[in-house]
Amino acid sequence: MNRNSKLALSSSVFVLPAFLLVLGGVAQSGFGTTRISDILNYDLIVFRPIVIMGGLSLAVVLNLLPVVHLTYEDGVVVTTLTLKKRLLNLALLGSIGGLSAIIFLYLIVENLPI
Repeated sequence: MNRNSKLALSSSVFVLPAFLLVLGGVAQSGFGTTRISDILNYDLIVFRPIVIMGGLSLAVVLNLLPVVHLTYEDGVVVTTLTLKKRLLNLALLGSIGGLSAIIFLYLIVENLPI
């Protein structure tokens, strides 16, 4: 296993609280089942907003390191995006984007006065 795969797998631990939070909410709202919410104790420190958003942010940074390369040439910052052999990192970045979008939409829908 190469360094990029190890980095992607280790950063998936930081995504896990957000995934469990969204999974429980979707199961309860979409399917009417509260089994996941009953199993998970949402009062734990793992489900605090700082842990969830901080974990997603840290996972983004850890997965962007192997994918994006910044160089400084003649006073200009050049950004290179590498897609070859980085599919696990890119898949995690996509899932982090999806989880962030779901959490953001939930924030808007729950707090928007109708």
